[in-house]
Amino acid sequence: MNKTDFSWHKLYELAVEIARLQPWELFYESEIFGVVDPAGEEPLYVSIMGQGGEHRSVALYQGDFGLREFCFLKERESNLFEDPDARQLMLNMPHFQLEFNSSSEIHPAARKWLKKNNLWHRTRAGHPILQRYGPLLHPWLATDTETGARILAALQQVREVAEDARLGGEYPEFDPEDGVTPLLRGEDENGNLIWEEHEFNLFDSRHPNLPADPAAVERLLQLPQKNARLDLYFMAANEAVEEGGKNPSQPFFPGFLLGLCDQEEPPMQIAMMKKPPANLDALSRKLAELTEEILDKLGWRPTTIETYPHTLADAVRNLLENSQIKVEMGCAMLPEEIEESFPARPYACFTDRALEQEDVFEEARSELMMALEHYKKWKKVVNRLGKQYQLGEGQFIMLLELVQCFLSSACSLSSQQQTIEVEDIPWLIHHWMFEEIIEKRALPADFTRKVPEMFTQLLLNLDSAGKLADGAAMARQVQANAERFLREFSDKILWTETKKEIMKMADQGLLDLEDRREVLNESVRIEAEQQESEFDDDEDWDEDWWEENNDAAHTRDTSEKIGRNQPCPCGSGKKFKRCCG
Repeated sequence: MNKTDFSWHKLYELAVEIARLQPWELFYESEIFGVVDPAGEEPLYVSIMGQGGEHRSVALYQGDFGLREFCFLKERESNLFEDPDARQLMLNMPHFQLEFNSSSEIHPAARKWLKKNNLWHRTRAGHPILQRYGPLLHPWLATDTETGARILAALQQVREVAEDARLGGEYPEFDPEDGVTPLLRGEDENGNLIWEEHEFNLFDSRHPNLPADPAAVERLLQLPQKNARLDLYFMAANEAVEEGGKNPSQPFFPGFLLGLCDQEEPPMQIAMMKKPPANLDALSRKLAELTEEILDKLGWRPTTIETYPHTLADAVRNLLENSQIKVEMGCAMLPEEIEESFPARPYACFTDRALEQEDVFEEARSELMMALEHYKKWKKVVNRLGKQYQLGEGQFIMLLELVQCFLSSACSLSSQQQTIEVEDIPWLIHHWMFEEIIEKRALPADFTRKVPEMFTQLLLNLDSAGKLADGAAMARQVQANAERFLREFSDKILWTETKKEIMKMADQGLLDLEDRREVLNESVRIEAEQQESEFDDDEDWDEDWWEENNDAAHTRDTSEKIGRNQPCPCGSGKKFKRCCG
């Protein structure tokens, strides 16, 4: 369709017609078919979602690459709304969706644009909205006419297929194993749909495998190489960033690489992606740049880099292997001390709910950034303390864990300021020593006994180095609580149930407390079992009593018509339309 013949009214009126046909009753989302894209050589592939009632939409994937992405997602054989990894994969696949959502599910800016342009329609399936998806992008209203003209032409073909299916029409099956999908080619003279079998290659590279930049390889080869392993995570912020203005652009989740390595001086480096990539090619190039930035900050090359997720491995493999660095696929688990306060998730785990929780994530982001800034300033002092007390690798990681725990407690007090108020110091130290360490942290007894002395020294050192205001006052508070701390740290009555179980396993020789990753794994397992047990142990409720009283409460007199905005006669206090209406 020529974009001069296009109007958004045509598209949204067509969306209403499609909603009336209820194509999700006729198709499963895996029953893919192709339609002709007037603006491109490759077809647009259609998946109609909503057979299970969770999310009614018509999804359109661009060309064979988009179809391969869809097939990879379907290989997971999981519910998008129960599996966050699968949900994330869908969110980052470049495609469009004509969605039918409730008003509360549509972003206020999109709602305003639709209403302003008289495109706010209501159907039984929900309000139609055309949204664009892409890597690191929050699903967002499509407003450019070129895109609209393409999608309108595709949706006109979707309507024809849905109408034909309503009348019992059939079409060739989608067969990903044989690389064949049905493609609509129009109608014959009798009005019957013309289908052809379109071949595609399912086994081409899913993600761009770009050649390594020779200049970048040369720069990396100039760095000295250490016999060490670096864990490299591609992260995406939980909070979407939204640019202001009269026509706000599509919000995106800032991406960044997090590099972690357990060495004598453990590095924690971050490289930020401040703008969303235009496409997957651009994403791959940017990931390679950020990886080089991480290694340049470290000042050396490891022998092995473990990456997560597959997007990162695909993007950096050529660069790293040409730089004599082995690339391995890793897992999504972050160290506990990072995971607890990081306002982000591994790239394959984030969802699109960030805009509903801006206040929560803004506070978490502020705390994290302050903690990271302090960590950078404290790093040398902490490392010297580890050497002074001759801590082994496991105990040094425990020291870092307690430093991070202290920083999180401190930053929760001062997320809007740069210093801790003097009157807050007693609470901070008490909270950290007793509510965090004694109650929750499963640590070896010989290490725990050193904690008051080590942290008194650490705080004094930071104060004398000008890296922590009121560090001496905090050190005095630690000393004041030291005797009680040493008396109570072995009192099992004060421990959480999870800590009790972990310490019991350690006493039985089943767990090494210095293996912090294994301690984390066991803690997660124990807490999950406890939650399940609490659910199973709930007192049985009186179902007959509930049904009797519930029915009585929601029985209404239908002899008199009730206005939708009037109080509900059941006595709930809600409006009729929000309750029994």
